[in-house]
Amino acid sequence: MNFGDLIDENDTRKSCNTLLNDGFIELSGREYMLTARVYEKVKNDVDYTRGTEAQEGLQMKHSIIFVCHGNICRSVSAQYIMQDMVDREGVADDFFIDSAATSTEEIGNPVYPPMKAVLENKGIPIGDHRARQLRKSDYEKYDLIIGMDEENMYYMRLILGDDPCHKVHYLMEYTDTPDAKIEDPWYTRRFVLCADQIEEGCRGLLESPSLLTSDHAENKTVASVLRSC
Repeated sequence: MNFGDLIDENDTRKSCNTLLNDGFIELSGREYMLTARVYEKVKNDVDYTRGTEAQEGLQMKHSIIFVCHGNICRSVSAQYIMQDMVDREGVADDFFIDSAATSTEEIGNPVYPPMKAVLENKGIPIGDHRARQLRKSDYEKYDLIIGMDEENMYYMRLILGDDPCHKVHYLMEYTDTPDAKIEDPWYTRRFVLCADQIEEGCRGLLESPSLLTSDHAENKTVASVLRSC
């Protein structure tokens, strides 16, 4: 079966889940990898992840996508925490902030309730989130693609391929403990610690004097990064 069979000219918006599930194979438990299929027809004919919101994001000045395993705890928390920060700084119009998963396990699900409770206790506004999966075309759409731990990074690189523009980073790179990783609270149950680390990372990211790469002009903040390298 190929994607041409799944998508016909009169119905370019067939089930998102059908496309995603057909495009991935389960290896074991939490491990997924891309098959050899290419999503060219899908990404050319239909945006099945964020609808008009994703399209509008392409018109924004600067875009960041946070990534974790399921897109129901860490990455979505980073999305809403970072959004709250740019709102408070009065620079929200300059940013499009999103989040995604490396796996297909939680596609369509909302923020995990224990994580949501911690965000609410911190006064972080939470939108109508539904988990979605990172896709290869996201590399061209976002300035920064931020993961949380080594597992995220491994699957991010499988999905995205090479990183010629040095867009892919760990969130904690932007803190005083750049080698630290943010563990999955689904397993640790340390939701408060997770949110605190994400806040620290997002604050460091927003205030970063550079992107820690040589591809962007020295002394530029993240708020002045161009989408294309």
